[in-house]
Amino acid sequence: MSWTPYIALSDGTIFGSSTANGQFAVLGDYIWFQCRVVAGVPSYISSCTGNVGIYGLPYVGTYSPPACSVGLCSGFNANSSWNGYGAYIDGHTSYIQLAFMFTENNVGTWQLLRSVHLVGASRSVDVNVSGIYRW
Repeated sequence: MSWTPYIALSDGTIFGSSTANGQFAVLGDYIWFQCRVVAGVPSYISSCTGNVGIYGLPYVGTYSPPACSVGLCSGFNANSSWNGYGAYIDGHTSYIQLAFMFTENNVGTWQLLRSVHLVGASRSVDVNVSGIYRW
């Protein structure tokens, strides 16, 4: 089945998407999903401070935390100081929280992806995620 993912900040700011597609399958009490979102970074992003996530999951995750470890999260085209990406789903949420490894000042430290790290992005954000979580 299909679902429509979108990238947004936790404060409600939604990124405009040129590509947004996803599929999922119900496997007992687990959900397998995959999605790709290509979204433009809003020009006013520097005034927004929310965490960045992928919203619109078809079911709410029930494990707390995390509902799952997500594989194959990649493709950010923004600040060149990041080099690693990850994602997870907290319990009782229906969004994927994006994380990154910031290497310029904090080598090896995983942090939530926040809008401040997208400031100055010269291209769209292109994210591909797949995984399994419990609903």
